[in-house]
Amino acid sequence: MMKFCLPFILAFAASSAFAQQELPERFFLECKSWQDVLVLVDRKTSMFHFKKPRIKEIPFIETPDALINKDGTLDDIFSKWDGSFQTGMDMYRDCQILDPNSRQPLFK
Repeated sequence: MMKFCLPFILAFAASSAFAQQELPERFFLECKSWQDVLVLVDRKTSMFHFKKPRIKEIPFIETPDALINKDGTLDDIFSKWDGSFQTGMDMYRDCQILDPNSRQPLFK
């Protein structure tokens, strides 16, 4: 009996019902900590547009796992797996992905 159940369980677990949500083309990334960070992420132009704590723009490359600073210094990384964001020496774990127009959370 277990021999027949295991393939069914594996197929169900691998189904699209458990697939990760796709990131939108443009979104705000808001991270709160001792120093709040607000970044507009534009996947069409491959740019991080920092709004807080300082205004700057940084190009990135997209990999299956992350958005990484284009110059390869690993100073600015957004992880697609856990939604964490690293900028410089600061690591933010509780970031929210917000709609670029309403700034309401896109994922719960």
